[in-house]
Amino acid sequence: FFPLVVLLMINAFHLITLLYKTAYAATVPIFVVFSLSILFSAFQTDAVLRTFAENRFLLIMNFTRLLGIVLLMTWFFSRFDLMGPVILTVGGILLAKTMAIVRIKTLLGASYGQVLPWKTLGGLACVAMLSAVPCVLLNSRLAVHALVLLPISGMLYLGIFSVLVLSLGLLDA
Repeated sequence: FFPLVVLLMINAFHLITLLYKTAYAATVPIFVVFSLSILFSAFQTDAVLRTFAENRFLLIMNFTRLLGIVLLMTWFFSRFDLMGPVILTVGGILLAKTMAIVRIKTLLGASYGQVLPWKTLGGLACVAMLSAVPCVLLNSRLAVHALVLLPISGMLYLGIFSVLVLSLGLLDA
């Protein structure tokens, strides 16, 4: 999920202007922030909680998220315009995932270090961000149509990310 999010973020402008018109370029920051919500898909917390029959907790967790969003929507919208609801939605997902991870830790009687492979996740996140640097430079220097630039940027990113992941031993057998 990390490489997908980073790739969407660094190519957001070219992707939006390719799929839509340049008039939609102002939506790129919203797209970038909303792309962060994909990261939370890596944490499949709901399935673990359902396995432990924690349906009541799931209901409370999602109701808490909904309540927070409803109560804060007006303020976020007035403070951050169209970006406000996006920030609030991503924040709500973060809150729910955090609550779920804390509950899973309690159910398993484990430490936070045992709940998820934090070192591997952190390594992948760092490699994903580091792999973006050459692509950002390429995107800023190469003046070609987005239909040409996006595959080149994607292949460059994929190549650098793959080499770094393999050379750093971030893949488990």
